[in-house]
Amino acid sequence: MEINNIYNIYNIMKNIFLYLYIFISIIILFIVYYIFVINNNIYELMTNDENKMTIIGNKYNTDKVTHHNYDKIFPLFIQQFYDKDGAIIEIGVENKYSLNMYLDLFPNMFIYAYDINLEDKGDRYLIYKGDQSKIEDLNNFASIINKKIYFINDDGSHLP
Repeated sequence: MEINNIYNIYNIMKNIFLYLYIFISIIILFIVYYIFVINNNIYELMTNDENKMTIIGNKYNTDKVTHHNYDKIFPLFIQQFYDKDGAIIEIGVENKYSLNMYLDLFPNMFIYAYDINLEDKGDRYLIYKGDQSKIEDLNNFASIINKKIYFINDDGSHLP
């Protein structure tokens, strides 16, 4: 008799947790839907042909747009800086496609770039050659920054 009572209590608790799980899942889905579709412009941004980062990124064929799809999310956070003065940091430049995109996207900003294989300098950018796994290289890079930084895009080593 005692085992049956324990089994019944177990089934009741299991059902309560199942219904609670379903209820919480529905609430989470509603919140996500509300935030990303109803109350925010992310859906429009993801489907909008006028997304400036998409247009410029495709122009320069940068993998930030063509492969990683940063253009679907980044503008929500960075488009407020498009016309600001200051600087951004890009870690991992490789072929300069994304650097060129950022130069167009932020016409008033200076781009501090950091790459393990490339070193270069232009009117509005500086590519510092360094290894981001070495503290000394990072400190040397940080010492040359003299402008207000609005954001950092780290697409470098891909190692934790």
